[in-house]
Amino acid sequence: MTAAPPTGDLLNQPQRNSVSIALRELEVVLRHVSEDLTTRERGMLYEYQPSIPSEGLARIEQESELALQDVALLVRNLDLARAAQANTAVQLAQMAVLWSNLCDISVDKLSRYGEVSPDLAPALMPALNRLIERTQTMMQILSEHR
Repeated sequence: MTAAPPTGDLLNQPQRNSVSIALRELEVVLRHVSEDLTTRERGMLYEYQPSIPSEGLARIEQESELALQDVALLVRNLDLARAAQANTAVQLAQMAVLWSNLCDISVDKLSRYGEVSPDLAPALMPALNRLIERTQTMMQILSEHR
C-alpha cells in the first residue's frame, strides 16, 4: 500500500459526499461483522444462527481489519471528515423504508401478485393499518429529536 500525500483537492463536494457515505457505511459493517456473525437471535419471524466455523470467522476478522486499514488510508489521503450523526437519523431512515414496505403489503398492493382472497382484508388490514400508524408515529417522534 503506497500512501498518496493527503489532499482535499481531489474531490469536489458531491464526490466527497458520495465517497464519504460509501466508506462510512462500509466501516460500520466492518466494525460489527464479527459480532453479527456470532450472535444467535430469535424473533417471531426470523432466527439468526451462527453458521461460520471459527477458522472462517478468523479470516473474516482478518479481512475486516485490513479493510479498515484501507478505509483509514482513504480517509487520510482524501482528507475526509468524520460525520457526527444522531442515531435518530439512522433509525428514521430505516423506519421510512419499513413504513414503505408495510404500505406495499396492503390488500390493494398484493393484487399485483395475483387474485386476493376476499377473506384477506379483515385478517390483514386492521393490524397492518395499526402498524403503519405506529410506524408513522415513531417516525414523527424521531423527527422531533434529530
